[in-house]
Amino acid sequence: MTRIVKYDILRIIASFSIVLLHVSASYWSVVDLHGKEFLVMTIYNSMTRFAVPVFFMLSGLFLVSPCRENPMAGKRILKLVMLFYVWSAFYAFQRIVVDTLKGDFSMEVWRAALERFIFGHVHMWFLQILCGFYLRWALFLSWQDTWDMNIGDCIWKKCRVLLLPYFLWNLFYGVLAQVLHGIGFSLGEVLPFRTLFLSPFIDGHQFLYNFSAWFVPTLFLVEIINVLMRKILGVLRLKYEWLIFIVSLVVGMVTIQLAIGGHVWGIYKFPGRLLLMFPGFQMGKIYKEKIETYDTLPDGIYFLIVIGVQILISIFNAGLAFGVVWVTSFANGFAIPYLTVVTGIAFWLRIAKLISEMPVGSGKLVTVGRNTYSIMMHHVAVFMLIKGIFYLCSSLTPLCAEFDRELFFHDINYVYLAGGTEASKWIYLLSGIAVPLLINEML
Repeated sequence: MTRIVKYDILRIIASFSIVLLHVSASYWSVVDLHGKEFLVMTIYNSMTRFAVPVFFMLSGLFLVSPCRENPMAGKRILKLVMLFYVWSAFYAFQRIVVDTLKGDFSMEVWRAALERFIFGHVHMWFLQILCGFYLRWALFLSWQDTWDMNIGDCIWKKCRVLLLPYFLWNLFYGVLAQVLHGIGFSLGEVLPFRTLFLSPFIDGHQFLYNFSAWFVPTLFLVEIINVLMRKILGVLRLKYEWLIFIVSLVVGMVTIQLAIGGHVWGIYKFPGRLLLMFPGFQMGKIYKEKIETYDTLPDGIYFLIVIGVQILISIFNAGLAFGVVWVTSFANGFAIPYLTVVTGIAFWLRIAKLISEMPVGSGKLVTVGRNTYSIMMHHVAVFMLIKGIFYLCSSLTPLCAEFDRELFFHDINYVYLAGGTEASKWIYLLSGIAVPLLINEML
């Protein structure tokens, strides 16, 4: 394509004007307000203020030009980000070198340099703005093509499958909690707008009887973010599965590190959950599209590797448990939680594969698998139902005399073991699966 010279000349004029602007403004604040120097500097300053918008105008002009083969928006952004951080590193760490040579180096100097590296030199602000400009343009194109991709239909489907049933059951358990408050239970909050529509996204423990389904609103948001993100990345031509997975994993690890430092608390737990769980969502995508075909290791070698890794990380770390729901209890740094998740999923994925190949019983397990939403929604309430039966036995008969009525009325996590035997947990386990299946069949 023939280069348009007038735009190059306009760039030269704008560049010259920006240099002149910085020269004229350098001592603007120290000269006499009524002197000739201030007047000259003000004139130069005013004459050159057009220069920066010229570059944005040219960027927009070339981005939408129908007769020019433009580099993709994603490549433009990557180029700007690379330029930004290369020169940020230069300007940020030159101070460290200077202060070290002068013998004035300190941790404060290091922190200031690191901050300058992250946020950039003051005169590089326009690179950040241009990145936002290109991203907004990609969003505009994405919005323009929304109906072609039926994003609205996709979001509605997710609402219908995940969110609508959740809010209906949330209302049911909210009403149930209020009724039970009237007979002495203290479990669950009251029924204002917040507990019905906001708390599910903030903590999911508003009524307690359905707290095990706390992840449903978070999963809904993760899926919606995934749909919109992939649309945008498609426009930017950056929809590479490994790139998406690696970036989401890095963001998840940063979230864990922030949680370890005590920065993910209160309202911040809401985005913390999203960022923590998003790599797990991407694991499913990357496994389906990139790994499943190669998942052919013999069972013995497969389990040796997976269990071996689990044993090693168990030996060298202070326990592998952590709290996804509250984004807490990360005792082993930012990487071990995801290694724990990956090896655990790998183990049970192969077990599931082996069971699915059995001719007997796999069909019935499929039925259970299709109703896991109901199981997660109702099993805590079923536990309360079982404890309610034990409560009646302790009240009306000599049986279950050791049943703790105080805990039953005020602690959702109280578990009564009939006769003090661990075997009675099977009652809770089987009921927690069977009753939700029955509820789902009835509805």
